[in-house]
Amino acid sequence: MANESRAIRPAALRPQDAATYLGVSARTVYNLMSRGELRFVKVGGCTVIPVAELDQYLADGLGAKPLLHRGPGYRPVPTGGGRSA
Repeated sequence: MANESRAIRPAALRPQDAATYLGVSARTVYNLMSRGELRFVKVGGCTVIPVAELDQYLADGLGAKPLLHRGPGYRPVPTGGGRSA
């Protein structure tokens, strides 16, 4: 198997590629970086995010919001913070 091709998995991705990897916009990745939710490094003049950091972010579910069904007839549940009549 001399011609066996092996895909090389990069150790780090540029923010634009990290956005594609995560399925979000590049702006979201930059926001996560600026808030310290995604660690990054500078390599030469390039900013890169380790793939292991992206995988950990996904595994931890950081920033994930629960899905809410707001179909027909949706009414928010009162929290008790309002006045009683």
